[in-house]
Amino acid sequence: MIPRFGNHRILIGDTTGLKDKFERLMVFYQDGLSKTGWNNYNLINLKYKGQVVCTKIKL
Repeated sequence: MIPRFGNHRILIGDTTGLKDKFERLMVFYQDGLSKTGWNNYNLINLKYKGQVVCTKIKL
């Protein structure tokens, strides 16, 4: 999934627990990206239960 804003991709994995994955993404957007910046990560991985795993952009 590619969002309308930011330069990152979102990896959801399978559809198991899809509601929980979107809830974690919203919390990460509100609490994480709003403080660190929208363009610091190139991948947001939601496929692991209870985790949001991000890959930073290497400069």
